[in-house]
Amino acid sequence: MARMSYPKVTLKQAKQRFHGKLTYRERQELPDNAFAIPHERKYPVYNQKHARNALARVSRFGTDYEKVMICKAVATRYPMIHAQSCKLDHGSFSAQSGHNIIR
Repeated sequence: MARMSYPKVTLKQAKQRFHGKLTYRERQELPDNAFAIPHERKYPVYNQKHARNALARVSRFGTDYEKVMICKAVATRYPMIHAQSCKLDHGSFSAQSGHNIIR
């Protein structure tokens, strides 16, 4: 069965339209840049509530790669949330490869 393709909205439109839990259709309408891991469309961080939720979920269930990617995405959009919530040492991890760097 083919996946439905929904028209994408801009990040600004998403912030105005989508509040609370996203439906399947709303999630599909979000642009790729609304996600902390855009190529997998995982962890939407288009508003502060979802950014905090992404940090909470990834701290419990995410891989090291996902933790770094989400911390970076939240730091870019919401520096105050990042300062309060992210406790990762970004220097010892390569976000590109997803592997720890041996020094």
